[in-house]
Amino acid sequence: MRRTFCSQIAAIGLGWVFGVKPGFAASLIFAQAISKADDLVGKWHLLGSTEDEVSIPRHRMDLIFRIEDRQFRGAILSRTTGEEIPLSFVKFEDLTFQLQMRPPEGKDQASMPILTMKPVGTKLEGRWMTSATESVGPLLKLIRAPK
Repeated sequence: MRRTFCSQIAAIGLGWVFGVKPGFAASLIFAQAISKADDLVGKWHLLGSTEDEVSIPRHRMDLIFRIEDRQFRGAILSRTTGEEIPLSFVKFEDLTFQLQMRPPEGKDQASMPILTMKPVGTKLEGRWMTSATESVGPLLKLIRAPK
């Protein structure tokens, strides 16, 4: 706790000394706050990058992440039944967050895109990727669900 607080103060101070935008310090603090998979445990909303974060839209995707058997796992949450639909994989390393859904019947896992995100400001932002350089769909953001 003390180390985190000191790091946050240092980031804000450096931003002030060098005239960096306030959002930069927030981004550094957020990146420090999610430095490992444990920090992503809990419920999150996946939204379009321009969608309102206060009045959460109904067409969002709700996700939950947890550590089970020392493994980082995730699932899509059904908003009607509360059922958890397990993801094929979830990983967070070097400040890059990735997840992949399981394929529908008749498709293979390799055909499924991978959501790749990085910390930006106070959220994660990224896109569905079909390869290392080919994206699908709009820019998305992942925000923590209110408790």
